[in-house]
Amino acid sequence: RQYISSLANEHFGLITLLEMEFTLPQLVGYTAFGAACGHYSDPAVVLVSEDQFSIISTMGATLAGNFSQMPYLGREKLPPGPATNQCISDPTAQFGPGGKVQVGSRPYCGAVLLHKDSGREICMVAATFAYCLYEWTNQFIEDVETTCGSRQLVIVADTNAGCEVPTFKSDSHWHFDQILANHSKASWGPCHDPGVYAEPTCCNDFPPWPYARYQYDRTVSCRGGRISDFIVEDTFVCADSPEEHLFTKAVVHLKEPEHLQSASCLDHPQCAKQGFVYDPNAAVNMVLPADGLCCPSGKSKRSLPCCNSSIVEVRV
Repeated sequence: RQYISSLANEHFGLITLLEMEFTLPQLVGYTAFGAACGHYSDPAVVLVSEDQFSIISTMGATLAGNFSQMPYLGREKLPPGPATNQCISDPTAQFGPGGKVQVGSRPYCGAVLLHKDSGREICMVAATFAYCLYEWTNQFIEDVETTCGSRQLVIVADTNAGCEVPTFKSDSHWHFDQILANHSKASWGPCHDPGVYAEPTCCNDFPPWPYARYQYDRTVSCRGGRISDFIVEDTFVCADSPEEHLFTKAVVHLKEPEHLQSASCLDHPQCAKQGFVYDPNAAVNMVLPADGLCCPSGKSKRSLPCCNSSIVEVRV
């Protein structure tokens, strides 16, 4: 609670809470949106600075309002209803050798937000993905596409990228564009995903592994803008909570395609097309700069050939 209050005191615009299972007093100047996958299961909640944003609409059955309406923040149990059925994957499904691995509770919530200073809209999704890139529900896909349209998509997620299950095993270095392509949703991108290159965030698996080993937690910007200052905290906040993740912080640069001077790769269509996902049929596979800067690049200070030649920032 103290850590979350400190983020509010630092005027973070958006504070995402995934798998936080304790009450939180209403923070002055903040509203919230959120949902759950099951009555008692892990929630997904976003705290929204009312000075910086207005909630225009919510995704699917996502709830919006005071903390008292949010799963776990104000009450442990939500009454049965659509807001407890915001599941990114089927929680009853099983997979892996012998079908013994349970998908479990994987919640999502989302909203269209108006950034008051710039007048720009973004569509934000907060979610916990299933392990091993397990398939998404049609409900989740339809909710994202119906709610977000063509807006800049900002996703804060515990991706559970990769897989520890025998016969499915892969590491956690899946770029978000690769995750989308795996679910046949490359059209939601391309995305800027600096977390794939950052320090691991998961998990405090004590006693055998009391340190983070996997790059699961990501803040990404898709269809424009970029992410900067992606920081992974050095220590676990609670320290005694099994499977606790390290908190992350980041700055989201809002999409500005109308400004030819934007430095963000994704704001320039020809740069965005270069993308990340490996295409074995392509003569040359281009990888965009890790910092999301093309026009000019952050390292060489030279503009890429794909460039067409007032950046807004939000801390999350």
